[in-house]
Amino acid sequence: FQRLQDGLPLSSSEKLNAVHSKLRDYCRTLSKHPFFKETVAVKDTRYAHFDIAAKVATVEIEGLNTGLRFDDIKAVFGSNSNFSATSAVAKRIRAALDFLHSAFDGHGTALRTRTVVQSLITLTCKLVATGHSKGLESDIRVFFESFVSELTKQIEMGQAASDSDYLAFQHSVAANVKGGAKTRHEILLRKL
Repeated sequence: FQRLQDGLPLSSSEKLNAVHSKLRDYCRTLSKHPFFKETVAVKDTRYAHFDIAAKVATVEIEGLNTGLRFDDIKAVFGSNSNFSATSAVAKRIRAALDFLHSAFDGHGTALRTRTVVQSLITLTCKLVATGHSKGLESDIRVFFESFVSELTKQIEMGQAASDSDYLAFQHSVAANVKGGAKTRHEILLRKL
């Protein structure tokens, strides 16, 4: 109420929270998963965890080339108004969050931005889908911590950066363009 009275507009995730859909309900439930509540360093202000869950679900349903802007996600929520929490997509996302909660338990400091967390969950969904993820928790955590450390280093180097993949990753985060999830996913796979 205070934000509305002060003229602060609703965020995209706050608007998405108002869309009537079983996919929205699933994403709300997902945003309360221990991975979000206990592991990530992203604070849950203005539905941040819901935003991440909605974007992960959108990518898992529509594929890596999908857009992740408000209108794109709203359309997916609308077309999946009867989404089942027992569907293969729902189970895969939950399995990925369980995997990541185990992998990053007590080590979530590298997980501090929404888009980076979404990209990690999407990568993990693909890993879980192979059926060969068991026992790789530590390897994924070490890889991702190293990736985030090098990403930070390359960004700080600016024009002197020596690895264009990290700059392309960061550009896809900042630009919020359609296909950005695919760009980030491909870079993560190359570095893995």
